[in-house]
Amino acid sequence: MCLNSIIRMIMMISMLTVPLSMFAAKADKEFLHAIQYGAVAELLVRVVDDEGRPVDGAKVDARFDSAMLAPGEVKIVSTDTNGVAMITGKTGKSVSIRVSKNGYYNSRDELCYVSMGHGVKGGKWLPWNMEKLIVLRPVKQPKAEEHKIRGYKYTKRIGEWLKFDLEYGDFVSPHGQGKIGDFDVRFNWNGKMGNEYTGMSVEIRFEEKYSGGCLVNKAMSSDFKGAYVFPVSKHLCQEFTYFAREKRNPQTGDLIKREENKFDETKVMTVRSRCEVDPITGRLLKCHYSQISNIIFGCGPDGIVFLVKAVFNPTPNDTNLEPKR
Repeated sequence: MCLNSIIRMIMMISMLTVPLSMFAAKADKEFLHAIQYGAVAELLVRVVDDEGRPVDGAKVDARFDSAMLAPGEVKIVSTDTNGVAMITGKTGKSVSIRVSKNGYYNSRDELCYVSMGHGVKGGKWLPWNMEKLIVLRPVKQPKAEEHKIRGYKYTKRIGEWLKFDLEYGDFVSPHGQGKIGDFDVRFNWNGKMGNEYTGMSVEIRFEEKYSGGCLVNKAMSSDFKGAYVFPVSKHLCQEFTYFAREKRNPQTGDLIKREENKFDETKVMTVRSRCEVDPITGRLLKCHYSQISNIIFGCGPDGIVFLVKAVFNPTPNDTNLEPKR
């Protein structure tokens, strides 16, 4: 069997999403043997909290990828007083790591030696004794609540502003079961599908004084990815626009160009809304805080489909955004 045939067979068996050019660069016998039958990997996992302090006694659950024929190894170790755990096992291409400890949110990560471009020498994945930093975020004071109503919302109201309630996760009555608007939303779409579809957009605005949203990076590897509290020192934006546009050949319907500006899933939008202002001094008296983890939208026969994933703190003036568990 020629080398190219071997490579194709390995790719189908392992279901690797790795460019063929990477295999070509690494297509030595030892590398190919490691993908099929595994090579030994050694990791130094360093666990810290979100302030960089070592976390001792954390459970590190490492699951080694099963190679072509062998069952995957599972190693469970605990971190020492320095927050360090050494893990060694045989893997075909990757190691999945889950770290947990009471009082902390779980964290997960995966190391894929193939996609990282690492090689093999003497039956060992390189680099040997590679260090991996894992951050465990502590559970602090969960107070915020998730939507009372879940699921997608539908509307045929195009080109007009609708109020959306983050506490109920719905449009405000009479367009939904929401009660108080946290922001206004407007959908723009020509109502056409198929070859005549040109795209749609979603506009969000905060009209009240002191209201608005700001984007904060998510902690992607943690079970709790959002912000603990509203960042009161950050500048608030009062308008956000998301869209998906298409340009098609009118005769064939073939897609010529597509542009998107969708909600960045690596961030959360922290929100201040329901603002009550002193009419004399102009001082903010009362408000509510929320954080949005995703905004999903689309269109179809039933009109616009809209989903906002968020948590809402029901206590006025409380900046806590950590959701109840």
